[in-house]
Amino acid sequence: LESLQCYNDYQTDLNCTWNESRKAFSIIPMKLQHIRADDPETTDIPLECKAAENNTSFITWTCHKKVPFFVAGTEDFYFFKPTRELKLKANVTLHTSIKPRIPQNLKVTTEKNGDFTLTWETAYGNQTILHGQLQAEVSYKRDWEPW
Repeated sequence: LESLQCYNDYQTDLNCTWNESRKAFSIIPMKLQHIRADDPETTDIPLECKAAENNTSFITWTCHKKVPFFVAGTEDFYFFKPTRELKLKANVTLHTSIKPRIPQNLKVTTEKNGDFTLTWETAYGNQTILHGQLQAEVSYKRDWEPW
């Protein structure tokens, strides 16, 4: 969609070309839409587009729209809209999908017997519902061991 190029004749015609992946088109076809910032009556009506026949993995679209007037400095907005309503649905298990922020102020203390004690603070502070509920997982290696 980065291939979009539009131009006008400064009279009545607006023309655009763009390339769309055939694979993407087979899953979610898109239409090119245009809105003019200075025309409150403009709706996001799609441009009339025709596909050029070629044997590549892309469809080359040539699009056209008649416009009532052109004014220097007018902002034109172009966007792509699916040709059908997308209904997305996902079941998410929060405890496996959302990760808490990493611990802060990690400190390692060597005890007299050679053991190590790790202490840290959470990024959430003590006044949240998460206080005392979070667990951290620690990975370590010795100097001579690879990760």
